[in-house]
Amino acid sequence: MNAINKTAIIAADKRRADPEYKKKVRERRRRTRKNGNAGRSGIPISMTMKQLKGEYKALFILMYFLQEIQLGETLIARGEFETGVEHLANAIVVCGQPARLLQVLQTSLPAQVFAMLILKMQDSAIVQMRK
Repeated sequence: MNAINKTAIIAADKRRADPEYKKKVRERRRRTRKNGNAGRSGIPISMTMKQLKGEYKALFILMYFLQEIQLGETLIARGEFETGVEHLANAIVVCGQPARLLQVLQTSLPAQVFAMLILKMQDSAIVQMRK
């Protein structure tokens, strides 16, 4: 062992041998928990984890939204209107600005298909109200 390691070990042993050592450690941990800090970094762990979970959730919702829009458009282009409208309705449900999305869909979809979408949304709302 080199001299630095020996010195560090001796200092740690002396610190732990102090009769007030456990009390000091408990007090430091209590202060850290009270402040909500993650040790020396000063970053609250719970806040960081919540933000991370929120980011994953937002990313998942965005991916689901894009998937449903793409699937709906593809099915409608194939002539499978019922199934396509169902996927577009799913996208509207998770959309942050459903009114704006409906405006866009109104201009891009044939009138008959848009009417089917509105009926689907109304049916979904009625079913939700009954639950």
